[in-house]
Amino acid sequence: EVARSAMAFRNLAPGAHLARVNGAPGFVVTSQGRTFAILGFAFANDRIAEVDILIDPDRLARLDVSGVVG
Repeated sequence: EVARSAMAFRNLAPGAHLARVNGAPGFVVTSQGRTFAILGFAFANDRIAEVDILIDPDRLARLDVSGVVG
């Protein structure tokens, strides 16, 4: 299931913009001019320990990502 979900994001890679998400490295992903997802990473021992993904369209619509997406 995780691999299948990750493959869905592969097609969106051209719309991925590096960003700080909650103070840590992450991505804002856009598709067709709209924010599709925000991914945030948590690290432990120099490795990604957790990935948080926000894809709720209602919540995304309330966020200002203009400083990231140009």
